[in-house]
Amino acid sequence: MSAKEDLHNQPVDPEILRNILRISPTSELTDKCIGARELKALAAKDSNKVASYVSAIPNLVALLSPEMPYGIQEDVAEALSSLAFHSCDTADRVAAEGAIPPLVALLSASTPLTVLGTAGVQAMAAYALTCLVAKNTDNQGKVVSAGALPPLVALLSANTPAGVQDQAASALAHLVANNTDNQGEMASAGAIPPLVSLLSADTPAGVQEKAASALSNPVANNKGNQGKVASAGAIPPLVALLSANTPAGVQERAAVALYHLATNNTDNQVKIASAGAIPPLVALLSTNTPTGMQGVAVSALRNLVANNKGNQGKVVSAGALPPLVALLSANTPAGMQGVAAHALLHLVAKNTENQGKVVSAGAIPPLVALLSSNTPAGVQEQAASALAHLAANNIGNQGKVVSAGALPPLVALLSPNTPAGVREQAACALAYLAANNIGNQGKVVSAGALPPLVALLSPNTPAGVREQAACALAHLAANNIGNQGKVVSAGAVPPLVALLSANTPAGVQLHAASALVHLVDKNMDNQGKVASAGAIPPLVALLSANTPARVQLHAASALVHLAANNIGNLGKVVSAGALPPLVALLSANTQAGVQEQAASALRNLVDKNTGNQGKVVSASAIPPLVALLSPNTPAGVREQAACALAYLAANNIGDQGKVVSAGALPPLVALLSPNTPAGVREQAACALAHLAANNIGNQGKVVSAGAIPPLVALLSANTPAGVQLHAASALVHVVDKNMDNQGKVASAGPIPPLVALLSANTPARVQLHAASALVHLAANNIGNLGKVVSAGALPPLVALLSANTQAGVQEQAASALRNLVDKNTGNQGKVVSASAIPPLVALLSPNTPAGVREQAACALAYLAANNIGNQGKVVSAGALPPLVALLSPNTPAGVREQAACALAHLAANNIGNQGKVVSAGAIPPLVALLSANTPAGVQLHAASALVHVVDKNMDNQGKVASAGPIPPLVALLSANTPARVQLHAASALVHLAANNIGNLGKVVSAGALPPLVALLSANTQAGVQEQAASALRNLVDKNTGNQGKVVSAGAIPPLVALLSANTPAGVQAMAVAALINIVANNRDNQAKMVSAGGIPPLVALLSAESEPNMVGQIVESLMQIADCNTYNRKLVAAANAISPLVGLMTNAQTTAPVVLSVSSIVTTLLSDPRVRVKFTSATSFLPLLALLQVNSPEHALVGTSSVLNLLASISPSIRRELAAAGIILPILAVRAASSTPPLVRDKLDLLHVSLRDVCSCQHCVSKRKRMSGQTSIEGSSTSALEHPGATSYVAEPVDADKLMQELLEEEEKEKAMKETKAESKKGKKERQ
Repeated sequence: MSAKEDLHNQPVDPEILRNILRISPTSELTDKCIGARELKALAAKDSNKVASYVSAIPNLVALLSPEMPYGIQEDVAEALSSLAFHSCDTADRVAAEGAIPPLVALLSASTPLTVLGTAGVQAMAAYALTCLVAKNTDNQGKVVSAGALPPLVALLSANTPAGVQDQAASALAHLVANNTDNQGEMASAGAIPPLVSLLSADTPAGVQEKAASALSNPVANNKGNQGKVASAGAIPPLVALLSANTPAGVQERAAVALYHLATNNTDNQVKIASAGAIPPLVALLSTNTPTGMQGVAVSALRNLVANNKGNQGKVVSAGALPPLVALLSANTPAGMQGVAAHALLHLVAKNTENQGKVVSAGAIPPLVALLSSNTPAGVQEQAASALAHLAANNIGNQGKVVSAGALPPLVALLSPNTPAGVREQAACALAYLAANNIGNQGKVVSAGALPPLVALLSPNTPAGVREQAACALAHLAANNIGNQGKVVSAGAVPPLVALLSANTPAGVQLHAASALVHLVDKNMDNQGKVASAGAIPPLVALLSANTPARVQLHAASALVHLAANNIGNLGKVVSAGALPPLVALLSANTQAGVQEQAASALRNLVDKNTGNQGKVVSASAIPPLVALLSPNTPAGVREQAACALAYLAANNIGDQGKVVSAGALPPLVALLSPNTPAGVREQAACALAHLAANNIGNQGKVVSAGAIPPLVALLSANTPAGVQLHAASALVHVVDKNMDNQGKVASAGPIPPLVALLSANTPARVQLHAASALVHLAANNIGNLGKVVSAGALPPLVALLSANTQAGVQEQAASALRNLVDKNTGNQGKVVSASAIPPLVALLSPNTPAGVREQAACALAYLAANNIGNQGKVVSAGALPPLVALLSPNTPAGVREQAACALAHLAANNIGNQGKVVSAGAIPPLVALLSANTPAGVQLHAASALVHVVDKNMDNQGKVASAGPIPPLVALLSANTPARVQLHAASALVHLAANNIGNLGKVVSAGALPPLVALLSANTQAGVQEQAASALRNLVDKNTGNQGKVVSAGAIPPLVALLSANTPAGVQAMAVAALINIVANNRDNQAKMVSAGGIPPLVALLSAESEPNMVGQIVESLMQIADCNTYNRKLVAAANAISPLVGLMTNAQTTAPVVLSVSSIVTTLLSDPRVRVKFTSATSFLPLLALLQVNSPEHALVGTSSVLNLLASISPSIRRELAAAGIILPILAVRAASSTPPLVRDKLDLLHVSLRDVCSCQHCVSKRKRMSGQTSIEGSSTSALEHPGATSYVAEPVDADKLMQELLEEEEKEKAMKETKAESKKGKKERQ
């Protein structure tokens, strides 16, 4: 049976029934008056019999008709008020019987205000409406719909009696209570201004109370009405009503009104505080204040301070803390404890100063006590929340809360039996206690929080609880590798991943993503487990445009951390389709924090991943990333955008170009400004570094974009270390292998600050990059070498070699010293004087990282290069044993390479060190390094070391050869070997074979000839050709057997080819030397060289520009070739050899042996009748006349006179040419000089005889006369020589006929001797 049915079925009291009958429609007016009055009195007297009146309601409502006297209407309204007041069901019945319209009608201005001296009908009608709508939303709407608001508002006027105002205000208060629609209707009806007027001091207290109540209800949770009430001036009178002189009820309603006006309304909070409300509200917290009033005051203060730092301070300054903390005590009613805790919560929220003051006021112990199981749930919830906010971002308070014993009860409140709100706040408190507090993180976990927190992630748990549980797990795992594992072990990952689903509220998704972020942060193992739990696809889905920005932010952050340094997850994130939404999140419409995380995610996805670099670029990420570099973009976003661009460009020449083409350089350079935050400058410098790395084009563009001055400025002592580091790195890459940029950067003044960064006070990572920058600035740059040394770099660089220095820094310091001394004798001395050798030697220790050992060995190598003094110092410092040890096969290749290089330089041109290197046991490991399995660079330097160990050292040649290097060296001559290794292998064979008959045979026996000959080909690198030719030269030197083998190996044609004008001089010289040795005293080989076309190129090399030794060798060879046979002589002559040969004779720099050999060649050519006939002119020989001087060397005069003598014997025309050229006078002059040696005088006499038919001297003229029988010569006007100075001397008489006869006899003897020798050789061969 329902309540209404029960109401109708109850028995009716006889007296009530009698009065019900009196008001029946058929009763007399007098009876109706009596019945209404009696029923009114009975209803007011005994509320327990309300149900007995149900049957009277229709008749009572009928009596509200306009025809009824006002007295009856008033009594009826009062009776209905009593009935509605005591029972909601009765109120519904009254409304259902149609009481509302007539009651509203009674509010009209035409109704008398008093009847029979009692309260007015209007007042009673208003009261009846109040009772009908109290706690009855349906009736609220019906009353308003019946038009009650305008007349009720009218009754608030100043002309209305106070009692009526009182009831009208009360009715309005109840009509709008918790009814948003009616709140708006009431404001529109103009109720607010008159209600505000009723707050004045002249208004009776009851009316003030009702007016305050009426103003309170329409502003509750109604932002619009809050503003309207405040604008109507309600706040000052409401604050005035808080005074101690105001009745308690009025104070309470005023406080409630202020409470509602301040709710979530910053403007009103400020206005209320400015109106002076805080002190009286604090005063109401006194223990003398009734409990209900205290509660309202606390609530008002709470709303005034919510999210309002200014008011938080004012409330504390007004002395609110002690009474608020006192209200937390066990003696305080539970509800009040909860309200006080809530107020404290808002006082400390985001207010570090108040957090300390609240704790100092002793709030923590009572708040912790309120967490006990005996405390009502609502109070537990507020206490937990207050503790959460006390601990938020406050490491001191976190410790105090934990020390007060909060953890066990907070963990207990996570129980599934605890109401959801309590669990939510308990989880939140644990989250805030653990935030950034490694100690508390451990204590919370030790208190057993993980299992219940994980359980709270269940889909059956309310969203707010799940959100805070996820938040707590996030804070417990943050930067705590131990807790990360424990959270995963507690089974948190699957439910956290489930919370990422599209059906989950945004706040829960956010904290689930955040928890995953902290679980995988710097934890490779957890990255894999979270990815395996399927987190990546839903995280990618959360990047969609439909997702709230704050969730996108944490989803992107989770992907950032999942992908960090995890190659497996990188692929999964990309495969899950993350790139398009991440790129989309870079757009200008995206919230800044989300842009930052999206850029960060892209950064991690491309970090050291070439495949992803291409995919990100293909997803069109570069333009929006460049756009994010704008100065209008928040700093964090610019930082991550610059970093993403840096990682896109890293080691990717294609992307480097695309980033630059997208216009990144100007904004990146702009970000280097000192006004830019440090992190942004750091990443901008990093991006410039990666854009310039190994990219000569971008290096120039970076410089042209103006990056150098700001990069140099970033090296200053005031700049944060990370910025200095990347600025130095950028300079490294801008100057790397770029001589032009080295100069430009050095001109900008970076060297002094870079040197300053080497100081012991600088972080190691900065020292490393500063040293690296100096390394690259000094590389192969003589100008910068001096600047670095002058800037005082040597002492700090040497200091950085110490054992206390970080390995990478040691490596760069050693590398810098290496570059400073490379090919620089001056710096070698300065570095040694700076005491660099001992620490460099110490760094060769096996305990030193490989990279450091490599650079230390290299630095020692360069210190010793071409420096006999330093070679000794390095050896004396004990470098040989560790260097030899570094040749071990267990040592990294780069270290072995530099160790071998160092040994090479220590032994070079140093006979003492050669022996010491051998004694240190270097030969076997060096030979072992020649094996096919050894990297090329190591093979090269091992071969080079062997070269220098055996150079000009016969003893070491034998020892090294005994160690078996020749076969592997020969193997290194193969076409598959890099040219630089071939070069040094060939050089080693050159030096092993030099003047060593034993090694000559070993080299040839090892099969060296075919590959050496192959290396002579035009496709071979010049240096290798040179060494191959040099090796062949040594192999055939004074070795007839090897001459034949080399020729059989086909060496002559490629050697001849190397004589061409296009061949480098060094190669030509070695080819000449090899050919000379091959044909030396070997007619067969000479013939083969001639057949191979060797004569023309040899002749072509007889220029003054050619190297003198080579010229001498060529002359010697040509002499042997010309001496061979007429055919050869014709070839030599046909090769136009005369001009260069004559040029050599007339060159003052040509040595005497060469001059004599040249003259021998020429005389051989001129002595051959079949060759001499080719010479029809003396033109090519005329330069020799310059040598016919008294001061010419003997060898020049001997050679010249011999050549000219034979030349003159060819034909009269040639003799006439010589005479016309003025040969006679110098012959006679030199002949007559007392200083002329006898041999020269004899040669000149023969020459003079050869020219007697053209000579005009007295003797020759007389001779011709005698021979012709004439007494004078026709056409001759004098018997003396007809040229200047002829009379300055008298020629001695010469028996020309006798001299000529002697010359002919001498020639016949020489010819006979040659024929005899030829026959002897021929017979010897036949006998053999």
